[in-house]
Amino acid sequence: MGSRFGFAYWSTHGGMSSIASFSAHHSISGGEAWTLALLAMAAFEVLGRTAVLAIRRRELVEKRPMQLA
Repeated sequence: MGSRFGFAYWSTHGGMSSIASFSAHHSISGGEAWTLALLAMAAFEVLGRTAVLAIRRRELVEKRPMQLA
């Protein structure tokens, strides 16, 4: 989520010319492409965060001491 906020801030505070240059250089002419890119970024952030949490959970479960009954 932080990268989306960073991109939004950057695009409204001096990054617009860089975005326009990038869009022209890569022949991105419609807003739909940018919408899809930002949605994909959000989805990959969620997947990445989920993967990190799953790895951390597995590591914590492996380090947990055995419980005596």
